[in-house]
Amino acid sequence: MKYFYSFYIYKYYRSDSVKVIRNICIYLLLAFIFFSQHNCKANDLPPGIPEGAKYDRKKNLYTSSDSQFKYVYYPNGSLYEKCEYNESSQLDGRCEAYLMNSEQIISYGNFKNGRRDGLWTWTFPNGQNYVVQNFVYGKKKEFWIPVEIWGNENGPYKRYYPNGNLDEEGSFDTGEKSAYWKKYYPNGSLEYSGTYLKSKKILEWKYNYPNGKLEAKEIYDKAGELIERITFYPNGDVWCVSISTKQVICN
Repeated sequence: MKYFYSFYIYKYYRSDSVKVIRNICIYLLLAFIFFSQHNCKANDLPPGIPEGAKYDRKKNLYTSSDSQFKYVYYPNGSLYEKCEYNESSQLDGRCEAYLMNSEQIISYGNFKNGRRDGLWTWTFPNGQNYVVQNFVYGKKKEFWIPVEIWGNENGPYKRYYPNGNLDEEGSFDTGEKSAYWKKYYPNGSLEYSGTYLKSKKILEWKYNYPNGKLEAKEIYDKAGELIERITFYPNGDVWCVSISTKQVICN
C-alpha cells in the first residue's frame, strides 16, 4: 500500500511537470511566431513605402520623412497623410490626409508648432464636406491627459450630412461648445436649438418633431442646472412637466 501511494504521488507530480514544460514550450513558440511576424512587418516594407520607414504596431501604420514633409502610410503602402514640419519636428504648415488607394483628400488644414490653426475641413469619401471647423493657435483647453492637436477649437463649427445638407452648426471657445447651436434633421427641419456656455446647456432649449412642431422645451440657469422641462404631444398639448425638484406631472 505504501508503495502504491508513493507511485501515485510520483506519477501525479511527473504529470504536472510535463504540463508545465509543455505550456512553457507553447508560450515560447507563440512568442517566436509573434516576434518573427513583427520583424518581418518592420523589415519587409510594402510597395510604395520608402526604405527606413518606421512601423507603428499600435496604429498599424508606417511613417517616414524628408527635409520638408512627414509621411504616414496605410499598411498596403498607399499614402495616408502628408504634413509639413519644422526644425523642432513639430507639424507646421499644410497637412493633408487621403482616402486609402486614392488621391482623394479627406481632411486638410494647417498646423502651427504642433497645433491645428485656422480653418480645417474633413470630407466624406464622396468629396462632400463632413466637418468644417476653426482653430486658433495659443488658446487651448487642458485635458486630463496630454493632447496636442485638440482643445484649441475656436470660432464657427459646421457638420454636414453626406448629401450636403447641414447637420449641426455652432461655435467653440477654447475647446468648449459656446453660444447658440442648432441641430437639423436630414430633411432640413430644425431638430433642436439652444445656448452653450463652456459645453453646458444654459437658458432656453427647444426640441422639435421632424414636422417642425415643438416636442420639448427646457430651461437652464447660467450654471447649467436644469430648472424645468416641458414635453408636448404632436398635437401641441402639454404631455409632461418636470421641475428642478425632480417632480414630474404628466397628462
